Amino acid sequence: MIQPRQLIGILALLGTLSLTGCVGSSGSVAQPLGEETSAPSPVISSPQSREELLAEAVDVINNYYATVLQILSDPTIDASLLKPYGTVNAIDQARSDQDEMATDGERFVGERTISNALIQEVDTAQRNLTVLVCSEYGQVRLMRNGADVTPPDRPLRSTMRVTLTRENQTLLVERSVLWEGSTICS
Repeated sequence: MIQPRQLIGILALLGTLSLTGCVGSSGSVAQPLGEETSAPSPVISSPQSREELLAEAVDVINNYYATVLQILSDPTIDASLLKPYGTVNAIDQARSDQDEMATDGERFVGERTISNALIQEVDTAQRNLTVLVCSEYGQVRLMRNGADVTPPDRPLRSTMRVTLTRENQTLLVERSVLWEGSTICS
């Protein structure tokens, strides 16, 4: 059962709730699964600009967060619904989190939005992109057995650091963590 104090962290990390298993104990990022049949595609495909890349990333992140919320709101929804937006590890972790919440009679309801975003880093060698986003989750509620147990004093938004990777031609969320640096939320 999620305790009210834990909710603050979970809401800040909603999206990471389903990605807690993506980083190995050594801190290295898990490699995407599957075999590549051709040369790796770059993170930025020419002639894609940084603005176009950011727009693509924000679209993927918005869809990812919306799908995670959908999965964590209903135990009957198959976590593989995340496949167009998240890595294999993300799907497996979402399924595990969904099962745990269902066992405890918990679910999330509401919407999460992104109000600001910027590219922090592009790693063309690893085909990774890191984006900072201001995640607004004031409309997300934690329900336990039908009762709203959302703490009234929780934060309503946080800056998240989202790492995306390009698998074949598709940009996918690999992980999303609370950013400890300067906020981009205004």
